[in-house]
Amino acid sequence: MNRIFAIIQTDKLIFSYETKDIKKENIIKKLIYDKQYLKNNIELTSATINEIIKGKNINQVIINDFDLIYIVLDIIKEIKKIEKLVIVKNKILNYDICEKIISIDHIKYLECYHIAESLLDDFKDKNIDLFLRCEYFINNLFSINNIETYNDIYTKELIVFKNEINDNDLKYFKKICEINEYLNTINILGKFKTNDLKVITNSLIENNLNNVLINIYPENINLERSGSTFSDLRKLGKKIKKEHGITINTKFSDEYKTKNYIKQLNFYNFKTAIILIIMIVSFELLFIAQNMYQTTQDINDVQSLNPENVVIVEENIVIEDEEPTVVEPEVIPEPETNTNQNINTTPTLTQDFTKLLEINSDTVGWLTVNNTKIDYPVVQSENNKYYLNKSFYKKNSIAGWIYMDYRNNIDNLDQNTIIYGHSGMKNSIMFSSLNKIMKDAWLKNTSNHIITFNTLNANMKWQIFSVYVVEPTFDYLRNNYYDDGTRFTNFLNDVKSRSIYNFNVDVTNQDNILTLSTCYEQGTKRLVVHAKLLK
Repeated sequence: MNRIFAIIQTDKLIFSYETKDIKKENIIKKLIYDKQYLKNNIELTSATINEIIKGKNINQVIINDFDLIYIVLDIIKEIKKIEKLVIVKNKILNYDICEKIISIDHIKYLECYHIAESLLDDFKDKNIDLFLRCEYFINNLFSINNIETYNDIYTKELIVFKNEINDNDLKYFKKICEINEYLNTINILGKFKTNDLKVITNSLIENNLNNVLINIYPENINLERSGSTFSDLRKLGKKIKKEHGITINTKFSDEYKTKNYIKQLNFYNFKTAIILIIMIVSFELLFIAQNMYQTTQDINDVQSLNPENVVIVEENIVIEDEEPTVVEPEVIPEPETNTNQNINTTPTLTQDFTKLLEINSDTVGWLTVNNTKIDYPVVQSENNKYYLNKSFYKKNSIAGWIYMDYRNNIDNLDQNTIIYGHSGMKNSIMFSSLNKIMKDAWLKNTSNHIITFNTLNANMKWQIFSVYVVEPTFDYLRNNYYDDGTRFTNFLNDVKSRSIYNFNVDVTNQDNILTLSTCYEQGTKRLVVHAKLLK
């Protein structure tokens, strides 16, 4: 079958071998090509179609036949109006097809059957919305929670079980937990068994989704007959609250409380409730205080390993002033105007990682940021969830630890090495002191512009070239750009333009960069620092 039809309708562009299933109404133009001719004349075809749709409300392409994908993607690459792509056949897209789609900057939406999960992060990085027609999205749980795309699964903060929980609901809830990183609330409105709740909590625990609030509405499961069930729930609630920070909370509707107020309320129950509230609040405060105390002790113990065995390594950086850096210098130097000027710094300190590796084999390096409290060993896990709630000693910790993105490699540096840490912690631990970078006094002191990040293999200095605050996004969290360098160059220009301060630093697609990322303004935004490797 060599004839290929390009059907231009009022709101879409369709590529197909056949036209019998294409509605003839609203057709503006029907172009017919020989397949070999089309392969040899991609640019001409693209220019022709681009001219035809000029001034028309067409931003969507539909590919009816799977083996037309490569040809069509080459055609629409230069048609900037095309933002949506629909692939009709129910086949999984391979790596080459996905990379080709991602390389088209103006594609913002893709509908297809499914793609390999290992490639989903790439679409997330490019802010391409995905609608997958596979079984994930064809089930009751997803329908109730308005989950239509992979992005919805990844970012969903609230999951509701509206009807009686069944095995299918639990199956897809496990899938949500495997993908999601933001889930914080679960509302159970329908009937369930104690074992259902155990499956739900186990799914959370297995995927390091801690500090989740589970709200149960008991009136929906007949309180009069569920005493044993709620006894089990209380035991389960105490256990997972202590070990994983997951809270099981029973909630009553206003209507229910009105109907049952007289029956439920008496002086004894009221007094008992007050005592329980005081005990729970006291326990919470004590737990937080103990956890933070232990975290501070762990930090002191780990940081004590830094100065014991150090080797001074001279870098190819000219040291103009050997006086130590002070937090608030009396004289604030003006920012440098020449990107190639020498920068005040100190020699690299190469840690003896032996003792650190004995404590935690996940250790990959040591990070120091001048005039902040950031002076920590850096760890790396098999995912980006584990060290959100684990200390360097792999104990449960509210503060977590400083960790490198699981995709990065210290043996062969990626284009973008990414390091994460919590903020908002007491005593300015982890990345909480990173917000000092936003102050003028810090920014104007050029000795602060050099970050030390030494790995097990190398001693490295990194020069800051951008600092900014941004809404929660993933566009700065890609580790590599597999093309001729254009996409990486565009990325570097973009993040430089966001910076709140002009560091006057040249950075190109030949550089390796370091990215520090943390929450800002109670988690509603992200504070980001980019620095390039000084070679």
